Amino acid sequence: MRGNQLSKGNSLTGLTQLEYNRYLSILEKKVKQNWNLPSWLLNSPLKAQVLVLVDSSGEILEKKISVSSGNIDFDDYALRAIEQSRPFPPPGGLSHLLANKGIIFKFPD
Repeated sequence: MRGNQLSKGNSLTGLTQLEYNRYLSILEKKVKQNWNLPSWLLNSPLKAQVLVLVDSSGEILEKKISVSSGNIDFDDYALRAIEQSRPFPPPGGLSHLLANKGIIFKFPD
């Protein structure tokens, strides 16, 4: 899923940024595999964003819709894709950041 990003206000540099980018690439593939919409939602122009906080073992501490699509079913499918993709074991250097600031997933990608 392109568009994953750290929450506002975070600035990563050097090796931490590379580590974060690799981590996001892995998550992108996992979540995309579980992003399945029913046919009646497939061609909709809806968009949503989900904020996910992850603990050091990769379990989800919190997930919530940060930007709603306005359609509860669409939003629920986004949350379901996140839940079905867990765990998200983070590299050690990112654990604190991911537990406190999290990751924003954009649906669709």
